[in-house]
Amino acid sequence: QEALAAPDSVFIEVGPGSALTALLRQHRHADGRLPRGVALLPAGDDGDGDAFERASRALGALWSLGAPLR
Repeated sequence: QEALAAPDSVFIEVGPGSALTALLRQHRHADGRLPRGVALLPAGDDGDGDAFERASRALGALWSLGAPLR
């Protein structure tokens, strides 16, 4: 709940799939906005296959959300 209370939070799904990001879509910040979440890896049965490419796109999404990448 505390993480959802921070308006600038960005949630990172580290494991394969999108369980966390699916749960985030069920919640809202106090001002009604959806929490921001980025999945790093595809699901195990996802036809996408290229985890490196998916992770690279996710890092780009994080950067575009203003998350500091170090």
